[in-house]
Order: sequence, then C-alpha cells, then structure tokens
Amino acid sequence: MDCCSVEFVPIDMATLARTTALFEQIRASKEEGVALDDSVFSAQLTDGERSFFWSPSEDERAEWSAMWLGTPPGQRHLLPGPQWDLGSMLDSIADGEYDLMTIEDRGQSHHLLFNPLSYPFGGTGCMVAFLECFGHKVITINDGTGRVPYAPRLLWKPKGR
Repeated sequence: MDCCSVEFVPIDMATLARTTALFEQIRASKEEGVALDDSVFSAQLTDGERSFFWSPSEDERAEWSAMWLGTPPGQRHLLPGPQWDLGSMLDSIADGEYDLMTIEDRGQSHHLLFNPLSYPFGGTGCMVAFLECFGHKVITINDGTGRVPYAPRLLWKPKGR
C-alpha cells in the first residue's frame, strides 16, 4: 500500500537538502511532544522563505476581520483564506493526528510521507505550506482517500495588493 503523501518537485537540490533537514527537526519535535520555537525555526529560513508566510499589518488584519465577520457563518467556508502564518503552520503540524515519516526520493519527484492516526487527521494544508515556502512545486496529495492532483487554494489578498 502506498503511504499517505504530499508529492512535490523540488526547486533545486540545495533547497531540498535544507527542507529535509528542517523536516527532520519538525518530525523529531513532534515525536518527542516538544513545541518548536517559531523564532528559532524562522531564523533557519531565508528572507524569501519567511516572506511566504502571512504577517499582516494592523490594517490588513482589520480588513480581513471585517470581511470574515461581515460574512454569514454558513458562507465563511466559501471565502478565500489568508496565507498561512508561520506559527499556525508549525502548530498545525504539531497538532495534526499523524506521524511524520520521511521525505522520500522517487526519481522524478519526492514525497513527504505521513501516517494518519485517525480520520479526519487535520489535513495536509500545513504540510503543503511547509513545502511551498521553500519554492517546491506540490503536484499530488494522497490523504488516505486516494492520490489526486494538487489544486492550490484561493488566497485572500488585501485591497492594497
């Protein structure tokens, strides 16, 4: 049986090596039940990788909140979401009901392998964000229901951008 995975094409081998090393830090922390320090993790990223994550200004946060709160609760799931922020991504990985396994080379692509402990288990969005922050191209997701092409989610953009 194929493991659950997020399949991706690495941007380059040097970045893949850094990704794998940081993945191992996350995996070990999750396995040991030790929270990752956002600032320590962030310091290991390049400026470009850090810029992937949402770090809203007060105006952007107010704009997002007004849109969210101005939408009826039953329709909020239809709204585009903001980009992941670093802390939320790390917390979601730590709290997801799955074991992280490895990043495996499968020739033309690589797979971030994980083993769900329940279903639903928290989703693959945080794992996708982890890979995308490095510039890797996610191509398929297998969350236990079968392998499907990855479809990027619609992201909210502040009016000024």
